[in-house]
Formats: sequence, C-alpha cells, structure tokens
Amino acid sequence: MVRRLFTASNLFDGERALRGGAVLVDGDRIEAAGPAETVGRPADAVVYDLGEVTLLPGLIECHDHLAYPGGDLATNAYTPISRAVLETAANLRLTLERGFTTVRDCAGVDLGVKQSVESGLILAPRLQICLVIITQTGGLADGFIPATGLRRNVPRLSGIPDGVADGVEGVRAKAREIIRAGADFLKVATTGALGAVRGSYVQRQFTLAEVQAIVEEGQAFGLPTAAHAYCGQGLKNALKAGVRSIEHLGPLDDEDLICMAEQGVYLVPTLSAERYLLETATTRPGEDEPPRIRAARSLVALQEERLQRARELGVPICVGTDIGDWVRGENARELEYLVGAGLSSLEALRAATSTAAACLGMQDAIGRLTPGYKADLVAVAGDATTDVSLLREPDNIRVVLLDGEFVVREEAFCD
Repeated sequence: MVRRLFTASNLFDGERALRGGAVLVDGDRIEAAGPAETVGRPADAVVYDLGEVTLLPGLIECHDHLAYPGGDLATNAYTPISRAVLETAANLRLTLERGFTTVRDCAGVDLGVKQSVESGLILAPRLQICLVIITQTGGLADGFIPATGLRRNVPRLSGIPDGVADGVEGVRAKAREIIRAGADFLKVATTGALGAVRGSYVQRQFTLAEVQAIVEEGQAFGLPTAAHAYCGQGLKNALKAGVRSIEHLGPLDDEDLICMAEQGVYLVPTLSAERYLLETATTRPGEDEPPRIRAARSLVALQEERLQRARELGVPICVGTDIGDWVRGENARELEYLVGAGLSSLEALRAATSTAAACLGMQDAIGRLTPGYKADLVAVAGDATTDVSLLREPDNIRVVLLDGEFVVREEAFCD
C-alpha cells in the first residue's frame, strides 16, 4: 500500500499546535505525525507539500440532526421516505466535505442509513446514532397535536421507533426497543426546551427513577446516555443517574458544574442553536418579539458566563451545533461561538477533536494525529490554530481524508 506524507506550515495534533508539521499515512492509519524534521521524508512515500495550511485531525460533531427535515407538518407528512433518505445522504456528504469526519447524530438517522455509510454506499462521516429522543408523554419530543391527532415531528426514516414512554418499566422497555433498532447510545429529555410546545427549558421531565432506569438499560448493553437538559431538577436527575453528556447550556448552577467536572460528564453547549435563531429572526414593525426569540436572547446573555465557569471548573467541553433542523454544512460555526464565549482557539479545536472523541468513547482511535489512529485528516488554508473562523469557509477546506481516503482534494494536490 502506498504511503502518503502531508506537510504543512501549521499542525494541530489534537492537543498542541506546531509550526512546520507533517503527517505520514499508511493505508487507513497514521504512521507518524509531528515536526516535519522528526517525521522525515520516506523515499517510498507520495509527498503532498500543502504549503500555508493547518493540518488537523478530522473534526467531530457531537450533536447534529442530519435527517431532520425542518419545514412544516404538511410538507414533512407528505415527503416520501425515499426522498427523505436521499436528502439525508446529501446532508451527510456536505458535512463530511466541510471537514467533519465523525458525527454523533442525536435523533433522526436510522440503522439503514448507518449501515449504508459503513458499507460505502453513502459517502458520509463516521456515525454514532441514537435514533430517537426518549421523552415522557407530553414532553419535549412528543409532537402530538390534540386538534388533529397527528404528530408534529413526523419520523422521516422508516427505522425510527416512537420515543414516548412513561414509568420505570415503560422506559426500560423503550430503551430496549431503541437498542434493538440499532442505537449506539441513548438520549433522554429530562427538561423541556427553548420555545417547546410543552414545557420550558427549566421544567423537569421524567422522574429520577425513570432516568436511572434508562441509563441502566444502556449500561447493560455497554451504551452511554446523553441527556437533553438545560438546568434545574431535570439536569440534576440526569447527573445523579450517570449520563455521559449534558446537551445544551442553560442557567445551570455551580453545584451542577462541579458535579460534572468530578464525574467527567461532557458538556455539549450547542451555542449555535440559540444564536442561529437570533440571526434569522424577523419581526414586523409594530409587532412584539416572539416569546421564543426573547427566551433565546436571555439564554445567550447568560451562556458566556456559564461556559467560562464550566471551563474554570474543568468540565470537558465538546463541539455540537444542534442546527441540523435549519441549516446544513455550518457545523464549524460552533467553534467560532466557543471562542466568542471565552475559549481560546486551541481549546475550541480540542472541543472538536480530542475532547469530542472522548465523549464518543473513541479517544483511542480518532481526534488526534497520533501513530495508530485512524487517518482522518483535514487541511485548512491559513493558521486555524489562531483563527478558527477559517474552518467555516468552504473554499478554505483544501484536503479531507476519512480512513486514509481522499474526500476533498484540490487539483494542485492530486497524484
């Protein structure tokens, strides 16, 4: 098998930044990485001198919804499943081409899509899936509309089970059903959400006993649980139950953050979600601002302080956007928002690589440019170790490798 050597002006290995770096790839694995003079130039390697770019591990998205449709109920209800599958495939490919080689899909993608990715039928990032959010009757993800008897969140793909369950035995059975359907992890809603039809983001959903039962069922199969939890008793229940990650960032208190740091619970703040709402909000002259927009504005105002406090206390922070319902291919915006909220560029890059890999339980395989790791590699024009906004511009993505295979390659770098 041909070995490939990539050299660049800058390198970020998942932890630290270097000037004058190189990565040697042998098949689907990294053979060597580090300073160019240390890696050397093997005589049998095909050399790609990439110039003024930054070499990074493949980026990792910890919270997306790549099969979610957006749009209104009628459009979704009348969209054929075959079209939904093709739209999902297009979303996956675009995400990969933007440098995200691994995605944790937090509801929407089913086992058939994942198997199609793994078999090479679909060009897409490596996937972890939970299929559906486990929710109580009338909770966050129960899209029931009393006037029609329909569900607002019509499942797009045929392999998605219903996520509504109640009571300890009910949620145990639901967790087992979801695992049987192919889940890599479980996701439970323990609070409401911003602008939810029922239940604000401070409202507790599920009892502690119910959340513990869900987590226990996942653990029995070696699977972690992620909790949609903004703050309050719902978040505290999730932490007591032993979840691996908290999805979203609300007005959680220092006690919660200390608990997360001590237990090694990952925070996926999804800053993009509220900011995207504000960036795209429109209000006609003379109209009051919609309640959902007012709530988003107040939430954004406190997120920066809470994120900085989480960082101070040692809570591991990961990149996750939660904007798959609205816009595609904009995953890198989350790194900009993290920097805007007080993280350094290197901390934001770690949140999208080594820390994110640990959140997914893949810290020994991805997220670092380290010998023996999967050859997932991104080359972005300029110095992304000091300016993460470079990652958001598609034209800056010069090279993307997934498992050692080119996904994106500028003509200047072709064999």
